[in-house]
Amino acid sequence: MLRDLLLWVGLPVLAAAILAAAAMAMRRSTTVRVDLELSRLGLVVGGDSSNVLLLERTPVTALGIHALRDARLEGGRLQHLAADAKDCPTPGAKPGDEGLVEPLELVAGDASSSALIVETAKGALPATLDAVYVQPGAHVEVGISPRKRTGEYGEKPDRAAASSIRFSLADPGSRVIVYAPGLVSVDAHAMRIQDAAALGPQQFATLSLCAQAAPLTIEAHAGAQALHLHLTAAAGDVGALIPQGVPVAALDFTRQGEGGQRMSTVVGEGKIAYPNDPAREAIAIEAGDYVHIGGWTSFYIDRLDWLTQRQVLRLQAHGQVDELRVRGKGATRDLRLTWFDSLQGFPRLLAWLAFVGMVGRNAFAVWKKWKEIEE
Repeated sequence: MLRDLLLWVGLPVLAAAILAAAAMAMRRSTTVRVDLELSRLGLVVGGDSSNVLLLERTPVTALGIHALRDARLEGGRLQHLAADAKDCPTPGAKPGDEGLVEPLELVAGDASSSALIVETAKGALPATLDAVYVQPGAHVEVGISPRKRTGEYGEKPDRAAASSIRFSLADPGSRVIVYAPGLVSVDAHAMRIQDAAALGPQQFATLSLCAQAAPLTIEAHAGAQALHLHLTAAAGDVGALIPQGVPVAALDFTRQGEGGQRMSTVVGEGKIAYPNDPAREAIAIEAGDYVHIGGWTSFYIDRLDWLTQRQVLRLQAHGQVDELRVRGKGATRDLRLTWFDSLQGFPRLLAWLAFVGMVGRNAFAVWKKWKEIEE
């Protein structure tokens, strides 16, 4: 009779132990919030909107738009500079040529070599990269360009030089809008004015333009190849590049090394937190750690800051993921929560499991004692 009683007590305990072991081994989709410092970020834009606002209101002193198909310039009292002119004339000075028809339409002869270089005059208000629109599925790369100076022995790192950043937008639907409130120069390479009658026959060469006395707006469109943006920062940290809520379909925190191997682009301290479980300690991320996030149903960028003083990108994002691995100096860690971790939010169930464990332990002790007496 005692044996049957112990059997009836032991079987539920054994079943509960098996279920608990399985729950501790099985990982599940996990909601996380990441905070990382990077030198490069690769992403694929998600969502189902026809136009996703990727960048907005970024102050710059210089901006290069490369591999564009065409551009439209409006406002600014555009002037065409003579071939030997190197800078915009000072306000009030007589320009080289006047009377350009606005808006001015520029078209590229070869999108692979076309470029539009915008530079603000010394002492003038910085220009603003007002907006960059892309389509869902666009592959985007963002990277910090190292500060360098050219000297007698070539280029060397220079912390005092202006900070610059580069964007690569692999999306033929990309659209860039620039707003320049002050005096700026615009150099268009491998492009010509669409209405050639404004200046006579034009070849696909370099056009030097100047805008002053009124704000200038530039809208550029991507060609068949990836559109490249090179931004030079105004003084101080630029702050948020990517606005809050941009959906992403993939993230990449690596770059290709000189030997072809993948290298981590994590360059500072960071963390991965679990917003649905505030009591759980965040996982610390160190420089050089390899972070892999993927397989998500929804993931969004909260903000991407350009910290020019420290030459880093700071990414803050959140979402639900099916893959979350980190490899540092030790082995690769799977940081997804287990099904057993989910029980932390059900204290009564945990108390019941503790009770079952206590009963099972006592039942085993009784069974062991009974076996000793029987012998």
